[in-house]
Amino acid sequence: MSVDLAAAYDAVADIARGSRNLEESWKSLIDYGESLIPGKEWASLRELNIAKDVTQVKEQIKLIIKNEPIPSEVTCLYFGLFEAYL
Repeated sequence: MSVDLAAAYDAVADIARGSRNLEESWKSLIDYGESLIPGKEWASLRELNIAKDVTQVKEQIKLIIKNEPIPSEVTCLYFGLFEAYL
């Protein structure tokens, strides 16, 4: 099975840009992933409480920045999360 990574990137960016709320975005991402690679695994991802996870990550980031302020010369932060499959 082959996935066009450029097209997937564009689709995910479109989902993010068109998002009205977190739950809608999550559902759209899961729907898109399932359309590319069908499988039973998607059902468990649909069950995740993504709002709780996002809240926890936000609080962790706030605490990190409070304890280690970002230098004034920093103009951008990038967070890249992925899981590699080889």
